[in-house]
Amino acid sequence: MNYEKQLCAFYSTLDYKRVSAFAIAMYLILLNIAKITGWLSEFRVANSVFMSKIVNLSISTLQRARKELIDNDYIIYKKGKNQNDASKYSIVKLYNEQADEQAHEQADEQPNEQAVEHIIIKINNFFNYISNNEGDEFENIAIADKTHLVAILKRLEFYVPKNELHYIQNSKSLEDFKILCYAIKEIYFSSNRAYLDKATRNRVLQIYHNTNKYVAVKANYTVLDVLNYFIKSLEYEAEEVLRNEK
Repeated sequence: MNYEKQLCAFYSTLDYKRVSAFAIAMYLILLNIAKITGWLSEFRVANSVFMSKIVNLSISTLQRARKELIDNDYIIYKKGKNQNDASKYSIVKLYNEQADEQAHEQADEQPNEQAVEHIIIKINNFFNYISNNEGDEFENIAIADKTHLVAILKRLEFYVPKNELHYIQNSKSLEDFKILCYAIKEIYFSSNRAYLDKATRNRVLQIYHNTNKYVAVKANYTVLDVLNYFIKSLEYEAEEVLRNEK
């Protein structure tokens, strides 16, 4: 198995077979162990290995993350017989070396470019709408919701009014602000809205930093890759925070 091809295939597959941030972290550990073993078809890994490498990972969270990977056909899992018998894992190969790569690229390139272009337009339009008091409507967002969103973004220090955009000199910084704002909007209109009252700037930025670190491993990653992974990570964080409060 080729590590880079498998990793690229994994991140591509995440576009339609999404899993939590914990599941992604767990998969990366498994993939690295498989590489170290010389790509054994089956290898043992104790739960303690994951617990020591993934921050805030509990046994119940580990089990849920593992089930996500199994259900989405990323791994094959065999439970150990007892506590002294570590579970066995196998990595499911996600790429086909015999496939005609050129034909695959030609078939997928145009739809992917259209999807990326579409989300960039939506991100820009929302950012312009939220930063402009006199902006046009965006996806039928009510005035009350816009007011709430602006308040949340101001508290998190992600809000940039239109007359202050010139203070952001770096184009990458502006892109980051736009992605952060759009992701917060997605959480606001989800079942995890209550999380935004508890979210902190530092924690959201940490999740965003981790997002960029993980996605950067993928060759030719796009804004769509970053946004999808970031939103999924925020959703998982929100579910964990809200679950712990019950």
